[in-house]
Amino acid sequence: MITSEVISKYAKLVDRNCHGEVLEEIAKDLKVTYYADIFKCINVIHEKEGSLSHDVHGVRERIRQEFKKHLKQELTEGDYKAIARYV
Repeated sequence: MITSEVISKYAKLVDRNCHGEVLEEIAKDLKVTYYADIFKCINVIHEKEGSLSHDVHGVRERIRQEFKKHLKQELTEGDYKAIARYV
């Protein structure tokens, strides 16, 4: 179940322009370790490099789309709608 506290956490990350981190947090919170691990690696690259190269950004976008599809299949419609704007 997606709570208002969790949504607030995601909103704060997005407000700080931490789009990669919010993806990682959503995956961790929902215990989808496959995606959490990938997003974590991309976030480490972003932190070390200071920005994402076009190539790495493209990979993150492709994985984000896969993750979004996974969430749509696994979550209730209400939970998916609650977090869709952060994915």
